[in-house]
Amino acid sequence: MISGKAEHQSGGRSLPVVRGDIVFNDNVEPHYFRGASRDFEVLTLCFLPSALGYSDALLNDRATMDYYALLVPFTPGGGEPLRLHPSDRVFRKAAFLAFHLMELFFREEAPPPGPLGDALRLFLGVLVGEAHHRRIPGEGPVPFKEVLDLLRARYREKITLEQLATKYRMAPTRFSGRFNRLTGRTLPRFINELRTLEAERLLRETALPVRRIAFEVGYENVTHFNAVFKRLRGKAPRALRLASR
Repeated sequence: MISGKAEHQSGGRSLPVVRGDIVFNDNVEPHYFRGASRDFEVLTLCFLPSALGYSDALLNDRATMDYYALLVPFTPGGGEPLRLHPSDRVFRKAAFLAFHLMELFFREEAPPPGPLGDALRLFLGVLVGEAHHRRIPGEGPVPFKEVLDLLRARYREKITLEQLATKYRMAPTRFSGRFNRLTGRTLPRFINELRTLEAERLLRETALPVRRIAFEVGYENVTHFNAVFKRLRGKAPRALRLASR
């Protein structure tokens, strides 16, 4: 809020905002500001996932999955949007970075991974830290970087939606909805992408039989593995191996 005061409408809630407040909202929940004074003025900063260097192709690089964790402040999952007031501990840093981002944008700086992308990641990192600082055990945003780290480490195992929902004290449907919104994938598809990515590496870099590779990445049935691999990687395992030689 640059000046004045307003009501922020989001998810059926109306919250007062005044000069200096910073409000973060996701790209799914409809929201708007209703001015409550004549000098009401809002500076809006919007960005697409591509501003973080995200694309469907880059998702295949495991490192880019960490970008999902940067979206935590924008996925309140039914709670109030993250709001910063001038009295909050990270307000000055967040406000400086927000205006710095606008400055870089109007300078037409190079796209990510240039200065604009670096500044945006730094900005979101500040917000993630604040979101986790405010989190009450059993409430608030799920630490999705922790979830993604767990999946990367244990994707060979049988991990169910119910197990993860119980771990983070959420209803399975709510956890599933949050996960889908954050990653753009269902949990089974996300795990299958991790598995087939590793399988592709083994097919290209080793001489292990396809059946052994299927077992190594977590599949007990090689027929099922072949079908999933072809659907997600575009070729059957043996065809990909032949093409890479």
